[in-house]
Amino acid sequence: GKDFQVRDSIVHFFLPGHARAQRVFLSGSFVNWSENKLELTKEADGWGIDLPLRAGKYWYKFIVDGNWILDPS
Repeated sequence: GKDFQVRDSIVHFFLPGHARAQRVFLSGSFVNWSENKLELTKEADGWGIDLPLRAGKYWYKFIVDGNWILDPS
């Protein structure tokens, strides 16, 4: 058999709404629940970030102006 290189795939995390938020971060098991490593960018109808992640299961939450929230979807 051949060895295939496992490539990271880009995962787009998106939080709709929160138009008046100042800063939104993504936290999760993939950054040891750091509160300020992954800042989202404001988009037309919410906040988003692209993250290279290997296949697998991940736990994560969004942090909106210091408040931890679950992904509404």
